[in-house]
Amino acid sequence: MPAFFSTTGDSETQHPPSQFVTDDDGRKWRLCAGAAVLNSKNQLLIGERMGKSGSWQTPQGGVDGGPKQETVIEAASRELYEEVGLKNNDHVILEQIDCELPVPLKCKYKTTGTGSWLEKEGFVGQELNWVIFRCANSNLERDPSQMTNLSGLNGEDPEFSAVRWENIDWVVDNVWEKKARPYRVLQEALQPLIKRWDERCAEPLFTGRWARDASRS
Repeated sequence: MPAFFSTTGDSETQHPPSQFVTDDDGRKWRLCAGAAVLNSKNQLLIGERMGKSGSWQTPQGGVDGGPKQETVIEAASRELYEEVGLKNNDHVILEQIDCELPVPLKCKYKTTGTGSWLEKEGFVGQELNWVIFRCANSNLERDPSQMTNLSGLNGEDPEFSAVRWENIDWVVDNVWEKKARPYRVLQEALQPLIKRWDERCAEPLFTGRWARDASRS
């Protein structure tokens, strides 16, 4: 049974303390949250990593530990704001999961051999926990580049140089090889949610009184 702990941040890069899990073999995996934002076409919001042309992924980061430990949802919401400037319950909302998912929304992947600070801190890799959001802003839906802030917020360095909507199949085929497995897990988990979304959209329920807003074209 995995156990949860916190660790001190990396002094060289000033990462905050992170929660982590240990597996049955005693190996440490940094607890990480990924923000999967879907639009009305069930496309995924992805960003091109700063200084790494052609490397695209969703916002993600460690789940903070310390005296006030974050939940995975809190961490995903924070990363979404820090990396692309989007706020939960404003630009996006948590997706309604009203069906059984075929796989858990989490997956471990190794980062050993990359020479990263994670390896120096003794982590074998990360356990990525997905949090699914739905776009709730028509301007964001239309053009995410006009609604996001990629400058790096809350004192964080910029993570992305560009953002766009993309089909999950493309993302799985083109994400960094070491992160491919978590994205395949997300792809599989999204299938019943996408089906349920399409069913709801095919049977809209219009009730109440409706009036045209003449100020909007």
